[in-house]
Amino acid sequence: MLLHIVLLKFKPHVSAAMIQEFRRELEGLLGVVPSLRSVEVSLTTPPSSEPFHLALRTTFDDWAGYMQYRTHPQHEQLNIRLKEATEQRACVDQLDQKQ
Repeated sequence: MLLHIVLLKFKPHVSAAMIQEFRRELEGLLGVVPSLRSVEVSLTTPPSSEPFHLALRTTFDDWAGYMQYRTHPQHEQLNIRLKEATEQRACVDQLDQKQ
């Protein structure tokens, strides 16, 4: 199993409604991208001094499944919009080779 975690800090002009829409779209990738096994999206509750606003946790069977996700047209379109709306991003990928 591959665990893919992304943390996003949005630009100041990005509204709470826009962040909620991003959340819905990220969660909506489940069932659309065949290799995506699970999606969890967490939002920081304001007021908060935390450096990130959104945490995305996704799982895949393997690296090949993750690469299918990365190149899926719906993910690519969403990723373009997310990049435009964020000022900072952090990512961690963990491959569990025990399974």
